[in-house]
Amino acid sequence: LFKESPAFLSELLIVTRKIVQQRDLNRRLDLSQERYLRLLETMTDIAYELDADGRFRFVSPLVNSVLGYRAEELLGSHYTSLVGPDDRHLAERRFNERRTGSRSSRNIEMRLLARDTTQNTRLIEVVEINATGLYDRHRQFVGTLGVIRSRARVIAPQLYLSAPSNLPDLSAQKPVTAPTAYKTEKS
Repeated sequence: LFKESPAFLSELLIVTRKIVQQRDLNRRLDLSQERYLRLLETMTDIAYELDADGRFRFVSPLVNSVLGYRAEELLGSHYTSLVGPDDRHLAERRFNERRTGSRSSRNIEMRLLARDTTQNTRLIEVVEINATGLYDRHRQFVGTLGVIRSRARVIAPQLYLSAPSNLPDLSAQKPVTAPTAYKTEKS
């Protein structure tokens, strides 16, 4: 933009219009993001997003009341850190879904490892997973979007307590001897 230019006023008008449009677009984007976050906060299910490697990019705050972990604890960790040993094979194609549309995962029951900080125990949360693959505009797989719905909570059998996992450090908690059979408790 040059003040000396004979087209200065028309150039100024064009530049000003672009700035106003960009500011309006930013406001609408902020509003849309605010609505999205409010929606996630009011959901009774856990929303999550995994990157292409299966690591959490986003987990809704409800994960704390359902699984006993703060969302920040799970960011960057692999999804298998929450999956019980018996369900890891199932989780590979369901929790970390790559399919979309009618072929994506719907109503898949799975057991996730949870913790109860009040009782210092490790629990199994029986959940229902709905997930779909996420692709960029070049049709490259970039991750998974999913929703986890709690179904029931049970005390973890010994097998789950001794199984190696990638769970966030629980070493500060006392070890617990759990029964060998599942015992249902109210969620």
